Amino acid sequence: MKNELFNKLLASLQEMDDIFQGKKATARVTKFPEPEVKLIRKKIGLSQNRFAMLIGVSKRTLENWEQGVGLSLSRFLFLMVFPGRRLNHKR
Repeated sequence: MKNELFNKLLASLQEMDDIFQGKKATARVTKFPEPEVKLIRKKIGLSQNRFAMLIGVSKRTLENWEQGVGLSLSRFLFLMVFPGRRLNHKR
C-alpha cells in the first residue's frame, strides 16, 4: 500500500512539473472574487487604523484596498493568516 501511495504522489508531482513547464494544461482553474476588505474589517468591528496595524500594512494601503485599488488577493489572504509578516522578506 505504501508503494501505491508513493507512486500516486510521484505522479502528481510530475504532472505539476509538466504544468509549470507548459507541457500540460491544468485540469481546471478556480477563480476567487476579490475580497471585500471594507466589509471584512467592519464585520470584525475594527477601525482602519487598528485593522491596518494588525495585518501589517499602512492605513493608506488599507484605504486603497477598500476602494479596490492595488489589492492582491494572495497578499491579503497571506496577511490575514500571518498578520504583520512580509512576503519576500529577505533575512
